[in-house]
Amino acid sequence: SDVFVRTVPGDGRIASFCLPVLHKIHTDGRAPSQLGPSTLILCPSLDRCQRVQNAL
Repeated sequence: SDVFVRTVPGDGRIASFCLPVLHKIHTDGRAPSQLGPSTLILCPSLDRCQRVQNAL
């Protein structure tokens, strides 16, 4: 499935949520289909956004 990463204003709590979710997507074969054809991950800063993209 496609994973889109976007930067949104926030305090860091959303970004700290991102990497465990990505890990779950990659380690659990059922996760992508349950999440649908595309997954949108929102991060509070460009730096965090890039770190999540790099983790892909």
